[in-house]
Amino acid sequence: MRKKYKQLGIKKRERVMVLHSLGWSHGCMACDIGRPKSTVTREIQRNQEPGEGLYSSWDAAKRSRERKRQVAQRERLKTVTVRLYVRPASGDDRSGFGHWEADSIVSLASKVALNVGLERKSRRLCLTKLPRKSSGHTSKALAIRLGSFSGKARLSITYDNGSENAEHEAVNKALGTASYFCAPYHSWKKGAVESVNGLARRYIPKGADIGKLTEEKIKWIEEQLNNRPRKCLGYQTPAEVFDKLCGALAG
Repeated sequence: MRKKYKQLGIKKRERVMVLHSLGWSHGCMACDIGRPKSTVTREIQRNQEPGEGLYSSWDAAKRSRERKRQVAQRERLKTVTVRLYVRPASGDDRSGFGHWEADSIVSLASKVALNVGLERKSRRLCLTKLPRKSSGHTSKALAIRLGSFSGKARLSITYDNGSENAEHEAVNKALGTASYFCAPYHSWKKGAVESVNGLARRYIPKGADIGKLTEEKIKWIEEQLNNRPRKCLGYQTPAEVFDKLCGALAG
């Protein structure tokens, strides 16, 4: 018996739009949203703009409502179009100061997460507790934490393609930063923050409930990592290097 085709909900439609704009294949998009490749292909073909070949999740949702007269009541991405940028060489090779990477540390025991911001040249770390890993909480955390530094110490932020980074443009507006995104399956483009996440996991095992961590404990972990001598820094600490670089900007 032929299986009945099940249409995508608005959240998965918007995810397809983001990934489609980044050039993901239909097969990779299908794996990401947990649906058959044929579903993704049919979704894109049915809802492309005539003559332009552009898939619009908004138009797809509108057509779906017209067909089923149902409105999805789920949280929607605030920014649904993401462009892929190439980070400047000064950010890639760590010769420039003020280029940050962002990531998240999640807990299997609760929805509470940690936002991780790392300055590439100094390895200076910011850890912020989030009630949940949403785009609103993520953007607010980055804007507040990085906003405490000089504008010259926050030039760009490199993200992965998770939905929690959908409000990156709001962060740019607040901080004057530029957004860069890793290509799919290229998380090594922000390897510095991936590495420090591993160090943080020594204090926060994967089975730990992040929701039970106090703000004081998180601050202590941040200080431990920022005051840990690093070989890549000539055995100086991230805090020392960051302060020197900020001092040089002020001077």
